[in-house]
Amino acid sequence: MEKLEKRIQQNWDDAYKYHDFKSLPWETVEPDKELVLLLRERKIKKCRALDIGCGAGTNSIFLAQNRFDVTAVDISPTAIDIAKKRSKDAEVKIKFFVTNAYSLNLPKNSFDFIFDRGCFHHIPINYRKSYVKQNHRLLIKNGKYYLHAFSDRNNWNQENLFSLGRIKTYFGEYFKIIEAGEIAHTAPHGEKVYLKSALMQKI
Repeated sequence: MEKLEKRIQQNWDDAYKYHDFKSLPWETVEPDKELVLLLRERKIKKCRALDIGCGAGTNSIFLAQNRFDVTAVDISPTAIDIAKKRSKDAEVKIKFFVTNAYSLNLPKNSFDFIFDRGCFHHIPINYRKSYVKQNHRLLIKNGKYYLHAFSDRNNWNQENLFSLGRIKTYFGEYFKIIEAGEIAHTAPHGEKVYLKSALMQKI
């Protein structure tokens, strides 16, 4: 593992090691509302699913409870330990792996659905294109990809903010956007964060 990757892993792991996961700004105790809606509207049906950057496992557990065959990955060993314990308490089976998101050693066509809630915007710039290509490889023909990424509506002076056009620049060669929008996530301390959402299909 390269020095940069080790440092990134350590930073994420420290967040879970030294804080209650419920206090972390990106975590939710309840499943993602937009994901719940996708299932309710049957836009995503029971299938083989990959949760990238699963954190404490809330959405992985929700999918497993709805009879999805779930694989979940995160770069933080502590997050995966928390997720494993929570899935055991919830009495669901999930395949968990500790790995970075942009070099997944998984077979081609392994999944029907990929859920990416806030992982893509943390991928280092020089790995973004290979990350998108990797996820295209992991999906079956016509597989679905649901993305949440930091919106350029956020008033932040940083690089990892995305307009819909910028999302298309990265994903357009490999995916067609079925529907897109913008959602608001309220962090535990009350800050509102805007995210672009895009439901895409492999082409």
